[in-house]
Amino acid sequence: MPLTDQLVAATPAARPSVSTATAQIETLRALEDLNRAQRAVAQAIHESVDAPVAGVAIVRMLARHEPRTLGEVAAALRVDLSVASRQVSCLVDQGMVERSIDDADRRIRTLRLTEAGRELSERVGAELARRTAIGFASWTVEELHEAVGVLERLAEAVAASSRTGPAAPPSAPAAPPV
Repeated sequence: MPLTDQLVAATPAARPSVSTATAQIETLRALEDLNRAQRAVAQAIHESVDAPVAGVAIVRMLARHEPRTLGEVAAALRVDLSVASRQVSCLVDQGMVERSIDDADRRIRTLRLTEAGRELSERVGAELARRTAIGFASWTVEELHEAVGVLERLAEAVAASSRTGPAAPPSAPAAPPV
């Protein structure tokens, strides 16, 4: 069943009007466009700083908040632990990240940037700043702040929808009395 029909067939208490359902679909399409644009920028940055796309996100995260455990990295990236582990292993092999065993709990691996990782983070930050200055040159500070608020709400709404189970099929209409 198409997503529009699913939205319209939602439970009566949560059933949006057709115009609300249309606006929700338009929002999802705009988010898909934003996601594609982000992937294109990530690829361009990857090429300009010569670093793996997935690795850039981890390096930037660790530059903001380190040390982190592998589980924290996976949760923040919203990926499976095995995916985060492979990405971190690549960064360790490239000398960007160091793993250490937690003294208090030897099962936990703590992640920190190396000097090379910090340098990569700075290069990526400079490239992001350059691209951001170009992309948002015509935006006012107020528009940027407003966009941040909307994007934070969108991120929470999308995250909340990912925490719900599969939609129940619409119930069949009741048979007329005989």
